[in-house]
Amino acid sequence: MAQVKSLKQIAPSKHSNQYQPPTANELKQFRELADAINADQLNQAGKLAQALDYRLIKFRESSTQQTLLALLENQNEHQTVRGWGSYFINPSAATKRLVEAPHILFDRFTPEIAAQVFLSSHCWGFLMAGAHRNANGVGSADVCDPINSIFQVVHQCWSRNSQTTWQLHGFANPTAKGFPENTQFVLSSGRGDISQPIITLEKNLEKRGFSSYVYNTLSTNSALNQKLNGNVAGTTFRPLAATENVQGDYNHAINVHFVHIEIASDLRIRQSDRKKVSSAIADSIAH
Repeated sequence: MAQVKSLKQIAPSKHSNQYQPPTANELKQFRELADAINADQLNQAGKLAQALDYRLIKFRESSTQQTLLALLENQNEHQTVRGWGSYFINPSAATKRLVEAPHILFDRFTPEIAAQVFLSSHCWGFLMAGAHRNANGVGSADVCDPINSIFQVVHQCWSRNSQTTWQLHGFANPTAKGFPENTQFVLSSGRGDISQPIITLEKNLEKRGFSSYVYNTLSTNSALNQKLNGNVAGTTFRPLAATENVQGDYNHAINVHFVHIEIASDLRIRQSDRKKVSSAIADSIAH
């Protein structure tokens, strides 16, 4: 958590004009680096990281005593970060599931929730974007859009051997979006179907007393929509459905599950609620 806080503090902020889009060659080099980590070729990965002004380090996480790897951008008094993101790996994970925080300064406290989910679920990878989505202007560093980001390169490399990606976002004021007033979570695959991981997560959220809904394109009266949404049409939640999310698009193209999780702002503000939220998601990943 200390590392997440530190990374947020140095990330290019809104309208800072400090985000540096990677070149085509840097994207290619980072793909080689991500592939080397995926193949457990850590000596080679360390050399590739150094050439990109990143460092690959092994450390023991204090709260869980897990031995983890971190891929972090170098930063010193003479050099600001480019905003390419930070990436964590649990080499001892049983399965290669991923958790992601793509909007680190825009969707407040989603990196903290994602980090706790990563630790508690023992999943393989945690991807954390490195800049505000509007760092150089609206959408200029939004890794969920087609902007040729390092984040997307790592996602593609690591998703090929992954079972599911769990991506965390945040929203505010559900009634202004036309949602039921009690909406605390909106879940989606990005396509309108309802996968088993989404059903499992929805069940775990409801079990903990949260109110969640699932975007889907089924009939309002269908048994599955009724079970998950009651009498509310699944299409109501299209504004938060991630239908154009590039990580989701990639996963669907290679037949890997994508779970898009929108979390209400009031659940992200309080640490006690963040803990309950991360527990529900982690239990669903480990299911």
